Amino acid sequence: MTRHPMVCISAALALASAWSVGPADAALRQVTIAASPAVGGGADGDLAYLQTPTVLVVTRQDRSRHEYAVPTGCAPDALTNDVVALTCPAGPDRPQAPTILRLSDGRLQPVAVPPDIAGVGVVSVGAHWLLGDASFAADAVGHLSEGIVAINWTTGRALELGREDPLGVRSYADLDSATLRRRLCAPITRARYGGGASDRTRYAVVNKIGPWVLEKASESQWLQRCGHRERQRFGRNASAVLGVDRVAYLHGATVRVRDLRHGTVESIPWPTPSRPIIALGGRRLIVSEPTPDGRYVVYGEL
Repeated sequence: MTRHPMVCISAALALASAWSVGPADAALRQVTIAASPAVGGGADGDLAYLQTPTVLVVTRQDRSRHEYAVPTGCAPDALTNDVVALTCPAGPDRPQAPTILRLSDGRLQPVAVPPDIAGVGVVSVGAHWLLGDASFAADAVGHLSEGIVAINWTTGRALELGREDPLGVRSYADLDSATLRRRLCAPITRARYGGGASDRTRYAVVNKIGPWVLEKASESQWLQRCGHRERQRFGRNASAVLGVDRVAYLHGATVRVRDLRHGTVESIPWPTPSRPIIALGGRRLIVSEPTPDGRYVVYGEL
C-alpha cells in the first residue's frame, strides 16, 4: 500500500481567534495496517487495535507492545491503563454486548446487559464503569429508543443516563469512581436535550482530562475550561477527542490538533475522500483510515 503524504501545514482557524495556528514541523507516519481502527487511552497514552481478527495489540506508554487473543468479531472501542472494552457481535440468543479484556492477564470478562436493552456500543471505559450507546427494547407499539447507559463492569449495576439521569446537570459520569458521580468544576454544567416518548431526554456526554471538559450532545460538541464561561464549539461531525493538553478534531479535509497549553493548531491535510477515525492517547495522535478491503491504515505520532 502506498503511504499518503502527511505534511503538516499552517492554516487559519475560524473557531476562535485566541487559538492561533503556529508553525508545524511534524508529520504522521504509517504505524501498521490493522483489522480495526486504533483507539487511544485518553489520558493514559495507550493504543489498541486488532492486528488480525483474533489478535489485539496494545502499545503502552513505555512503547512496549503486547498481544492478546480475542474472539472473532470482537473489536476494541475504548481502553484505560488496565482494561480494553470490546464490543462483541450479537448471536441467536444474546444481544450485541461489551466484553472487558484485562491487560494484566489477558482474561476476558463478559459484561451483563440488562434485559430491556437490545444492544450496547461502548463509548468509553474506566476502572469501574463503561459508558455505552444503548438501544432499548421495543415498547408496546414496536418503537425502539436510544439512550446512554453506564454499566459497572465489576458489579453488573446499570444506570440509564436518560430521563431519570441521577447525575443531574452539575455532575458527570467518572468511570474510574466506584460511585460514578463526580462534581463538575464551576461554572461548567451538562447540557440537556431531546424529549418525547421515542426520543428520551438525554444529558451531554462529558470527558474531563485535567482542567478541560469536552461535551457532546447529539451532533454538537464543545470544549470548556474549568473556571471559564467561554465555550469553543466544533462543527458538525468534527468527532473531537480529548487527550492530555490536546484536542483533536476533523475540519473539512483536514485533521487538526490544538495544543491547549499554547493555543497553537497543527492542520494535517487528508488527501483521500475517506473519513479518517481519530484518537488521542495521552499526547499521541492516532489516525485510522479505512481501505476498500475492509482494513485500516493506522498513522500516528509515536
